[in-house]
Amino acid sequence: MLDVDAKPERIKLDRFSRNILRVLGGRSLAIIEFSDELGPIIKYYYNRRSKFISKLLDNSAFVVELAIVGKHAKELILKDGTRVLLREFLIPINGRLGSNYIVVEISPNANTSILQAVFDELSRMISNYKKFDPSLINKILKKILLVKEKNKINSYPHIRIS
Repeated sequence: MLDVDAKPERIKLDRFSRNILRVLGGRSLAIIEFSDELGPIIKYYYNRRSKFISKLLDNSAFVVELAIVGKHAKELILKDGTRVLLREFLIPINGRLGSNYIVVEISPNANTSILQAVFDELSRMISNYKKFDPSLINKILKKILLVKEKNKINSYPHIRIS
């Protein structure tokens, strides 16, 4: 049973993940989880100072709207110009698969193709867990970013990581 008074938990990204995410153009992220009692809710978030995350945390109708859009879109631009990536992942809930979402605010000059690949992989990997928490999200995201960064560096012939 879901605790209806539970507050969204902050995702504490390690320094490496924060820096790489920022360089790629990721500003903030949230995990929208489907609750049988409440519908779509913000379960976890990163970067409370973001206007986008503040709006998600303060406006449950906005969360529902994003969850609806997430069924049909992977990227959108809000009326205020905010660019958002959405990635669905399925988790077993009461004997069925429930739709949950990773929502990522990106900057206007973001490296969209790499961020899409990162969050496609994160959604795929999170789907393998029945339960997860901010620490696991940080661990998985760091692993993905390390691989992406190593591949980028290895694409330069004069630099090698052993």
